[in-house]
Amino acid sequence: MRNTVRQALFATGCFLYRMPHFRGRHRLFATALQLAQALGPPVVVEIDGFSLQLDLRDDVSRGLWCTRTFPQGQALQSLCQSGDVVIDVGASIGYTALTAARAVGPAGRVVAVEPAERSFTLLKINAARNFPERIAVVQAACDEDDGMTTLFVSGSSEDFNSLRPDSVVGNVHEEVIRARSLHSLCEELHISPDIVKVDVEGAEWPVLKGLLKSAVHTPRALLVEAYEPNSRGFGYLPSAMCEWLRGHGYHLSLSREIEQFSYSETRVDGPDLHDIIALRSD
Repeated sequence: MRNTVRQALFATGCFLYRMPHFRGRHRLFATALQLAQALGPPVVVEIDGFSLQLDLRDDVSRGLWCTRTFPQGQALQSLCQSGDVVIDVGASIGYTALTAARAVGPAGRVVAVEPAERSFTLLKINAARNFPERIAVVQAACDEDDGMTTLFVSGSSEDFNSLRPDSVVGNVHEEVIRARSLHSLCEELHISPDIVKVDVEGAEWPVLKGLLKSAVHTPRALLVEAYEPNSRGFGYLPSAMCEWLRGHGYHLSLSREIEQFSYSETRVDGPDLHDIIALRSD
């Protein structure tokens, strides 16, 4: 009986997800899936050949459950080569880290960094389910320097978590966590990354400063989110960060996963979200 009710709730959630929008649809959809999850074992789905455990209290997990497709990954995968060392900053529950781990192959390594407790728990589980020898997980917030910091955690989706409360969507609670610079993390792990992906809701430039504070660790490629409404909370425009990267010897282009086009300040600043692809010029 319990399993029958659970399957009925899953079916209801799927039906609501596909319905045209109406007031209250999203709340009903979320409630149906959360109740279904509570009635049985952990929710595990197969997506693109990966086994992924989800938490249906979170919007991103609910979207993955419905669509069975990753919202990100193509741009990162295209940059990876066999044997690469990749750092995924803002790894969430692991979908980009898994994509990178498959692309770098058995000789490669992925370090997945995620600060939030709930997302980190799933990241650790998903890494172990798929690439236990290839993905190392680190619970920390990346910043310019080491220390302690406050993470503002979104009640609707942990993909919106931020070190600034004004960047967070929905109800917010706070988690005091360790902050690490990528330079010190690389030194501790004895790695020199080939590729670094950074998606941290506005704190991208401080993270990059913490990586490139010396010439020791200069990745071949960077994949960096740029979104002015978030970066303004950290006191900078994406175009300023981009010019700084160009000063460090990187050639820039912009990506929206499928579409890739030339970098320009007029495109990178403004209300649209972009991924910046930065490649070493040498």
